[in-house]
Amino acid sequence: MYLVHVQVRSAAGSGLPADVAGRILAAAVPDERVEHVAVHPHAQPYPVLGVVIGADGLEQAEERAAAVVRRTLATHDELREWEQVTAQVPLIEPFYELLVDPDGPTGEAGGSPR
Repeated sequence: MYLVHVQVRSAAGSGLPADVAGRILAAAVPDERVEHVAVHPHAQPYPVLGVVIGADGLEQAEERAAAVVRRTLATHDELREWEQVTAQVPLIEPFYELLVDPDGPTGEAGGSPR
């Protein structure tokens, strides 16, 4: 399972419909293995759709999530002003590095160099 963050933006500056997660789930085909969609409408700089998806690897997960979101945006009139910006599995290594070394991973401010 992978969590893919798909950033989307509206050319008109409007908000995402409340049921966008359900629309993405409905647009997914079984082979895409979409398990869950979370909507983060206030993420910056663009709203984020968190797509939990089964895949054989990171690249496949990103491609599948991007495909289902693009299909959803293209097939619903009220979503046609929206476009996909990115589709990426978020990297969490910096978070864990901060748990181990609160001064940061670079060795600055007293942290140890890596």
